Amino acid sequence: MAILAGPTQQPVGVVDAGVLARIEADEIDDDVKTVVGVVNSFSRSSKTGVMFSEDMGRGFRFEYDQPGKLERQDIFSWSQFYGRKIEVDGRFVRFFDQTIKKFIVYRARKFREEE
Repeated sequence: MAILAGPTQQPVGVVDAGVLARIEADEIDDDVKTVVGVVNSFSRSSKTGVMFSEDMGRGFRFEYDQPGKLERQDIFSWSQFYGRKIEVDGRFVRFFDQTIKKFIVYRARKFREEE
């Protein structure tokens, strides 16, 4: 991998194997977190999508980590279709610089606001 700079994109450096491994490495949070959000897009076949959380003030990719096929009217498609909040438990996967790469979902349910 080369580092390029300037308007002509001249090579100014090289990334060695150790640095490249750190860039490509995923870091999974230790703690399981609960996030509330609305699904913006979802693929049933890959069990991946994008969710927006008002609490976090941002959207993020997610991956549902359960074996087998999803039920016909799954919670993620429901949230996307109706624009309704769901609550998901899981762990964030982060890039080497600690920014969020994705959220691995272990459990999902309809969000019930406290009265």
